[in-house]
Amino acid sequence: MTFKHVRPAKARTFDKKRDGYLLSAVTPKNTVAEVKRNGWRFAITSEKSYSATGKAMNTFVQKCIPEGYAIDGEIAFEDFSKRPGDVSHALSERNYEGLYFYAFDVLQTPGLDQKATMALSFGARRQVLELLYHKFLIQHDKFKLNEVFHEDFPGLVEMLKEQGAEGAIFKNTLRPYEPGGRANMVKLKFFDDYDVVIVDALGKPTEWTVRPGETGKDGIFYPKGKHAESWEKGWVNLRYGMYDVKTGKLVTLGSLGVTGPKEKMEKHIGKVALMKAYDLFPTGCLQHPVWLDWRDPADKAAKDCLFDFEKGVLA
Repeated sequence: MTFKHVRPAKARTFDKKRDGYLLSAVTPKNTVAEVKRNGWRFAITSEKSYSATGKAMNTFVQKCIPEGYAIDGEIAFEDFSKRPGDVSHALSERNYEGLYFYAFDVLQTPGLDQKATMALSFGARRQVLELLYHKFLIQHDKFKLNEVFHEDFPGLVEMLKEQGAEGAIFKNTLRPYEPGGRANMVKLKFFDDYDVVIVDALGKPTEWTVRPGETGKDGIFYPKGKHAESWEKGWVNLRYGMYDVKTGKLVTLGSLGVTGPKEKMEKHIGKVALMKAYDLFPTGCLQHPVWLDWRDPADKAAKDCLFDFEKGVLA
């Protein structure tokens, strides 16, 4: 397999932006990695992600990268609704269902050191990655090639939004790899982060996973429908809100999407939740909110979650 500089029809691509753990997986004889565990060397973005992935990495990637290569990629779920915390839990439990290593770049190849490889254009590196994947990596069920798109960006955005993707990454196919730089890539996030207050635990969970008279994702027709597990268990849904900057009153805005037994959920009332959402409506409601984490009271107090309901903007 050899590199050659190629000039694609268009000097740009659009990648799906996933929300997992970034890492560079390499073979034992390579020297670009920062950590070694169980015969594998791999560079990870933080100690937090290392503690989550280190012990499980050997099993997860199954030592399937040919010697001399370094692959840049991300451990993530195929389901875009899953968060890095879900990845961490799955790896620690060695439960790899729905979890994959998505390869999106080559950082080192046999006969070329890392610096020389990264000096090549993304188009050239992508060409080699595709050859490597189809010749060696495709046989391993936990390896996937991250999709790239070359055109129809407006349509791509809508498709990725519907799938629940974090965003898209623009890449200039003619430029070399520049760590930490933005000259060769731009990340477009579909979501923004918001802080909201937990008002109560009186929301209802989603009732149906399959509505009556429809066919489920499992291909089975459900004439009477299929209830969601949380509904059948009688769980409750947390509701969120923000304080009116003018009156100081806490206004309930919607359901958080976090469900559980009532006695457990009520313990979260008054906490500040960090959420991601496509947008913030003038009413204060979040568009497609997804819970990320709980805020430390020292960093964000409930009384600081303010909204100007007259102007329809955050205060």
